[in-house]
Amino acid sequence: AASIVYTIGGGPCTGPRPPSTRSIKTTRTQKKVEKVPKVYWHHMLDDEVKQSLQEKSIRMTTGTIDVALDQWRIKLGNDGYCSSAHANKTLSEGNFVCSESGMVEFDWSHCISFIGGEWVAQDSNDMFTSFYLNGDNIKRVPQNESPEMLWGSDFTDPLSALEANGFKMRRVVLTTKPNNQ
Repeated sequence: AASIVYTIGGGPCTGPRPPSTRSIKTTRTQKKVEKVPKVYWHHMLDDEVKQSLQEKSIRMTTGTIDVALDQWRIKLGNDGYCSSAHANKTLSEGNFVCSESGMVEFDWSHCISFIGGEWVAQDSNDMFTSFYLNGDNIKRVPQNESPEMLWGSDFTDPLSALEANGFKMRRVVLTTKPNNQ
């Protein structure tokens, strides 16, 4: 007759333990998993539009394209997210769609301006609604441009107003820094 064997803790033995994952050693010589190249939203642009952006030195190495339209600085990001800053101390954000021919259409959902020493909500209906990425009026955002360079020093941090008005952004970044900085 079989007898029940008990463990040191008093419970019945259930058989051999499964192999421990600790016993599997990983070495530095194992093959690294190949990274799948990222496909950004702007890869679908026509070659003519891409060439126009490259000729203007507008970076397309990340998921975001930063452009200047007169005194506006516009960020076109992943998943249709966009934001903008104007030299008159206005910030806005919303969504965009872009065609292969470079026609960008905007739906602005939030807008604030620095007026009378504070950031206040504004109507976004007065914002531009579209432009062509390869238009002559589209320029490169000056390298390393900061809010202070665009606005001067007479403004406060917009964080609390961004949060209070439903913005996703939490800080103002006008252009991405090159990888080597």
